[in-house]
Amino acid sequence: DPVTAASSPDDRASALLEDRVRRVFRELPGAVAGQEEPIHQVRVAGRRLRVALPLLARRGVGRAVGRALQVLRKLTRKVGFEIRSKHSKCLGYWTSEIGDLNQVVHLWEYEDFAHRTQTRNALAEDKEWQKQFVVEARKCQLRQESTILIPSDVWPFTPGSGNGIYELRYYRLYPGKVGEWLATFGRGLPARAKYSQPVGVWSSE
Repeated sequence: DPVTAASSPDDRASALLEDRVRRVFRELPGAVAGQEEPIHQVRVAGRRLRVALPLLARRGVGRAVGRALQVLRKLTRKVGFEIRSKHSKCLGYWTSEIGDLNQVVHLWEYEDFAHRTQTRNALAEDKEWQKQFVVEARKCQLRQESTILIPSDVWPFTPGSGNGIYELRYYRLYPGKVGEWLATFGRGLPARAKYSQPVGVWSSE
């Protein structure tokens, strides 16, 4: 049904989101089958969806998103962090102000992949974590992403004071070019570090 002039901002935003999501799933079967045109359409629809989310956050639904973020912060401070940090060490917890808005980013340390698997299994069995945090936190979340970061020898991990502003940068590289890029970055880093020093340099898995 078309969105009428009498619709509320939340209604219009919901309709736009539904349309963006519907376009992704409409082409998904063909894309999974390897068909060239559906693959292209899924990419286009996905980009439009990623663009729509932060724009909507700045409009009528921005207040709702802001409230959800406040709830998530309070829930994390009072419940989630205390329980979660029993299983592995948290190196940082931030919210975003520039770029993709309404994001919560946190960084957790594991000894190795086995430790991460052990931690995830323990959290899945932790009833306190599941009931007091996960169930409530999901009410605030649009999506969740997780990336495994592998430390490089370009720069040792150097925790910050916790009182500044942090800039998180990603570089999308061509396949097989990670080592070459890190070597180039390492050569230029001393000049860059004179202005502000990195907390760490990682590659992703």
